[in-house]
Amino acid sequence: MPSAASHETLVRQLQMLQLIPRSPAQVTVADLTQSLADLGFPVTSRTVQRDLNDIALVMPLECNDKSKPFGWKWSRDAKAHLPMMSLQEALTLHLVNKHLAQILPPNMLTGLSPMFKQAEQTINSLGSENQVTHWLHSVVVESPSQPMLAPTVLPDVQRSVYQAIFEQKQLKVCYQSVVNDQAKEMILHPLGLIQRGKVSYLGATVNDYEDIRLFAMHRFSEAQVKELDDAKPRNLISWQDYLASGAGGFNATANNQIKLTAWVEDGLAALLEETPLCEDQQLEATTEGMLLTATLFDTWQLQWWILSQGARIVVQEPATLRTSIQSQIEQMRERYHSK
Repeated sequence: MPSAASHETLVRQLQMLQLIPRSPAQVTVADLTQSLADLGFPVTSRTVQRDLNDIALVMPLECNDKSKPFGWKWSRDAKAHLPMMSLQEALTLHLVNKHLAQILPPNMLTGLSPMFKQAEQTINSLGSENQVTHWLHSVVVESPSQPMLAPTVLPDVQRSVYQAIFEQKQLKVCYQSVVNDQAKEMILHPLGLIQRGKVSYLGATVNDYEDIRLFAMHRFSEAQVKELDDAKPRNLISWQDYLASGAGGFNATANNQIKLTAWVEDGLAALLEETPLCEDQQLEATTEGMLLTATLFDTWQLQWWILSQGARIVVQEPATLRTSIQSQIEQMRERYHSK
């Protein structure tokens, strides 16, 4: 069985061949050596030269030795197909598969599956000392909120929803709302998707209504693509305008902006200095701490964030938000005393 060193050598040579241009363009040994070093293969120019000489015996590589430094290139009529993708391609596809696959249309995902597999093979064939391997082991993407498992979305439902959005068609669905006991059938006019943490939401208008609603994908028990009804104009409300209104954060009404004023303790103020809530956020020192002001959408997400900060923040304005937060805190207190 080939050794790990043999695998490393083969991967390095295949990556080197990816770097060689087709005639009349050419590349020098020094440039190839530097490019390989950038990819995590620190070898000498002598090693690169030896590899090129050996490979040129069996593949259509040409060396321009009419002037120094010599240039290497694929012959103009070369039809070589290299079985390995570049490390840049492999790394990009690896990250797409890991972090973005759930929002890709299933038909595209199916077409990309062989490439995802090839990307994993390319990365797995690298030695432990390679810079790409080291980078993948060194970088972690973590959610700032409590990690949760993704809900189960029926594969047929996902395919139908993605197809309807992609082809701009209607959907006949059966949807189980979180507040209703029985599932409801309806015709949806899909506009777009929102990926919010682990949960995917479909934005759509219902039947002949024009207001946009969000539907959790995992609550569809059925979804069937329908041909678009020409009598029903598409996108009466711009999906992008809807998102810009803050509605994607589950605010009660679109364009429901507020001027938040709140007392915050010094530790939270320092974090907000580094990662502001919005462009016009201001923090002003007072005798009792820091005063935060910011223009934000009044969303569930904002209230969750305020509650998550505990005693580090006290809302002052607007009065409706302060009352809502107070009410939730009082309910929490009562339940902690009674349960």
